[in-house]
Amino acid sequence: MEKEKEATGGKKRSKKRAVIFALVVLSLLVVLSIAAVIDWDALFLKKDSDRDSWVHYYDDRYFAIPDFTADITKDQEYMTQYDSVPRFTIGNERTQLEDVLPVYKLPCSLLSDYFALVKRGDYEKYYTLFTESYEKTHGDMNFFTKKPLIFTMQKLYNIEVTFMKSELPKEGELSGYAVYYFNVSYCIKDNDGTFRRDIRSDESNTLLFEIVEKDGKAKINDIFFYKPAESK
Repeated sequence: MEKEKEATGGKKRSKKRAVIFALVVLSLLVVLSIAAVIDWDALFLKKDSDRDSWVHYYDDRYFAIPDFTADITKDQEYMTQYDSVPRFTIGNERTQLEDVLPVYKLPCSLLSDYFALVKRGDYEKYYTLFTESYEKTHGDMNFFTKKPLIFTMQKLYNIEVTFMKSELPKEGELSGYAVYYFNVSYCIKDNDGTFRRDIRSDESNTLLFEIVEKDGKAKINDIFFYKPAESK
């Protein structure tokens, strides 16, 4: 009799465990199904209306005093000891602008003009290198300072441009354009914070430039900061 009770009790416990196991499996399947259709990136991006809100901008104490009358060509140390010539890396080739392959010449020339304007402090011509879409988004504000677009001559050096990829979008705003992406990095000697406030003097922070080309004309359509892993 006792053995029969034990056998019956054992069967009930086994059946109960089986039911619990089935419910756990079913619950996991439901959770996984929901997770598969959620756009997690969009969900988290909703919490961050400013895509670059995590970027750190230094205050005035970290920068040299701005002097809009200063001429960087009078800085002999900068002119003679710092390499301010842009270097372009495409594939395994690292060259100067004149040796860039023809297919990449237009966007690379645009970037070369960009560096030249920044070094000259020519903020009035700065936006001539950008698309109307970029101007509408940023207005007369400097993307790198969140302040009005006005800056001194900048002592850029160690200018590195690396081709990342190109594409021909078939739909969307960029349909019909050839789109190029380049990593861009450089340092600024005696940074006064009028052009870049996310880096201090002699520091560098790699940027991603989106350049569009159509009908023999190239423009900068957007600039992105690379988001470090700890900021995700």
